[in-house]
Amino acid sequence: MQCSKVSFEDGTGASSAQEVLQLRAVLRSISPLIWRRILVRGDSSVARLYQILQVAFGRRAAWSSTPTRTKP
Repeated sequence: MQCSKVSFEDGTGASSAQEVLQLRAVLRSISPLIWRRILVRGDSSVARLYQILQVAFGRRAAWSSTPTRTKP
C-alpha cells in the first residue's frame, strides 16, 4: 500500500487543517490487477482503516468481523 498526503480546499479558498492521506491499496496475486485509491483521515485507527478497505473492495459483511485487540 502506498501513501501520500493531500490537501483540500473547503470552497472558500481556505485549506483544511485536517490531514488526509491518499492510499493506493492493491490485491496481490490476482490477474487482472485490482486496486483502489482511497482518501482517509490522518487520525484514522487501524481498525477503521480495516473497515474502509473491506468496503472499498466490496466485502460489506466484514463489518461484523472487525479485528479486536488481544492481549498476549
